[in-house]
Amino acid sequence: MVIPETSKEWIKESKSKLRALETHQLNFSVDANGEMEKREGEIIIQGEGLTETVHVYQAGGKFLLLSKNEYSVSDQGEVIQVEMKSNCDYEVKMPDVDWIKEVTQARALSTHTLYYEVSANVGYDNRTAEIIFKDKTSSLSDTLRIIQVQKDAIVISKKKY
Repeated sequence: MVIPETSKEWIKESKSKLRALETHQLNFSVDANGEMEKREGEIIIQGEGLTETVHVYQAGGKFLLLSKNEYSVSDQGEVIQVEMKSNCDYEVKMPDVDWIKEVTQARALSTHTLYYEVSANVGYDNRTAEIIFKDKTSSLSDTLRIIQVQKDAIVISKKKY
């Protein structure tokens, strides 16, 4: 097996073997393409006078990806942790509500792990809001939806029946 020098930086042989695989099966990992341009690489497999070339094509471009697009929050409120992967400068458009606040964390944490505090819901209705993560230079975006349940209560319209 040969991986040409032009592809070695981002295509690597994976040494891990799964129990159900044959010993002749090769595993490869392909790193994420952080570049805007697509890229092409090859894996050349040789043995017993035979050669086979596997071509690897990977798209380029910007991406912005939330690990989870919807959070359900109890009426008590909580801090939610939002994991995001991106290869572009992004901005966050917060909803025009007073019950969700961005929580600032220590600098040691990843800039792509964001925290939002959802206040307790003291009302008797569910509430919903969306946080939009948007690339600063294009229309690329992803939306996080927060759904918070109502306060548990029994509402009685009359005092006597």
